Amino acid sequence: MSAHKTEVRPLNGLRGIAAVSVALGHYHVSSLFPVLSIFYWKNAAVDLFFCLSGYTMCLAYKAGGSGGLPFRNYLVARIARIYPLYLLTLVIVSFVLTRPKLATRNDYQVMLWDYIRQMTMTNAWSFISSGMHWNFPAWSVSVEFFCYLFVFPLLFALSGWAYRRPWYLRLVVPISLMAASYYVFTAYYNQFIIMYGRSPRAAIPEIAFSVNLIRGILGFTAGWLVYASFRSRDRLWQWASRHADIIALGVLTVLILGVLDILPVQLMVLGFPMLVLGVSSGYSLAGRFLSWGPVHYLGSISYSVYLLHIPWLYFSFIQHNLFDAPPMLKLWSATVLLGGLIALAALSYHTVELPLRELIRSAWQSTGQRTPRPPGLGTLQARWAVLAMVVTLAGTEAWRVGVFHPIPPLQAAVGEELTRDPTFEAIAGEGWSQREDWGIWSTGQRSNLTISVPRPTPPNLRLLIKGSFYLVDRHPSVNARVTANGVEIGVLTADLAHNVIDVSLPLPTAVLASSGGVLKIDLLVDNPASPQSLGMSEDARVLGFGLKSLRLSDDKPS
Repeated sequence: MSAHKTEVRPLNGLRGIAAVSVALGHYHVSSLFPVLSIFYWKNAAVDLFFCLSGYTMCLAYKAGGSGGLPFRNYLVARIARIYPLYLLTLVIVSFVLTRPKLATRNDYQVMLWDYIRQMTMTNAWSFISSGMHWNFPAWSVSVEFFCYLFVFPLLFALSGWAYRRPWYLRLVVPISLMAASYYVFTAYYNQFIIMYGRSPRAAIPEIAFSVNLIRGILGFTAGWLVYASFRSRDRLWQWASRHADIIALGVLTVLILGVLDILPVQLMVLGFPMLVLGVSSGYSLAGRFLSWGPVHYLGSISYSVYLLHIPWLYFSFIQHNLFDAPPMLKLWSATVLLGGLIALAALSYHTVELPLRELIRSAWQSTGQRTPRPPGLGTLQARWAVLAMVVTLAGTEAWRVGVFHPIPPLQAAVGEELTRDPTFEAIAGEGWSQREDWGIWSTGQRSNLTISVPRPTPPNLRLLIKGSFYLVDRHPSVNARVTANGVEIGVLTADLAHNVIDVSLPLPTAVLASSGGVLKIDLLVDNPASPQSLGMSEDARVLGFGLKSLRLSDDKPS
């Protein structure tokens, strides 16, 4: 296989399997059959993406050769590859995921700047990002974009020097880089970043926001180094090619041991550089399987699978009531999710990715670097490109009008239980964790919610609150103030011996009259604490009050 080919079929298939594993991991298919836990390596799969990218970028631009990097054409090609579908999925999640969850609870100026970060693919650049990712798998696209801009050009310039190093360094250094990636992930990765970002709601170490960027740089560099062995056909490449099946079996063994809780699943990243190098020859059983037509095609649509699987999950659960399936994922629901995702990804690949990629490259790359096109393809591409851009611009404008103007608060009926979904989702502002079976934790020192009270306002309107505070031996007491439209209406106090809160707080008529019937309730906890800071668990949420019930009442207090 020539070192100057622009594609290595087994690596494309490997990327497809990794993308599907990410989707199945997020779909929690292990709840269908425990044996499907074998697909639960979604975090490691992203590290495989980075390693593959470093390798295939070197392949595409002949790193280590005599030519330089054509930076303009290179950058246009990278943007054409990742941005059209990225932007389209950003608009989709802005409507179906982000808008309902953020529009009623965050400052709109903050949302605007965060939207700009998402749109410019800088949302995972730890030194400027908020830490949040609206289509959360897209954080890795932001990391890839960073590597395209700042990492690969430097590595490309160093290729001639680095590729003259002894072959054994190409074995030791890439594995060491992946070991460093494994360490920063296991030591500092925090899943609550996706929910909270840089927020006082969670005590997250600052380095945790850089973990994903570090993983991307390390994986990219590891792929760059092992490509040198592929190019020079050195002793390491020969060994990896002959033993590719053993390498693949070793990585699979680590995965199985991880599923059985004998080893950490993430440990499999140490084998990725040699796996990529070994299967790239295509001569092994693993290489032939990954080159097989259906698996190779899965790799071709892998980017669409990766970016669309969360919006598709949301749509499927809403449209097909999969939340009500006992268990949550039955066989038919798994078929809807995975089969529908593959079909949608194939449609996206042929109608969005390929046409827009070629249109952008044709329009912006210098003439000498344009890819020849079949007759008539340009017209088809232009039609799809115009349609996609119109839909994107219209969607973005609709999102701006819908989100950056406040949504009227939900009107709450007297006696209605407000902690049940979807009611609580509609009224909750900042400072709340995800809903659990028993209720909802407040997080941080300030939590709020906004409702519209019935008009005319009933006499003797009161707020009924039930719950308990997060208290343990090392954190035995807490106080909290409750305000309505900025006016204090009560103080909640608890200790280990008395931690059952069941109160009825008055809502003064004057407070409601001055706000037009809109009621903003703030819960101000003086000393919340996280289980992690108290040495109780790895939970980094700063917990305050556990809200079990919240209702309006017009009864006189007993």
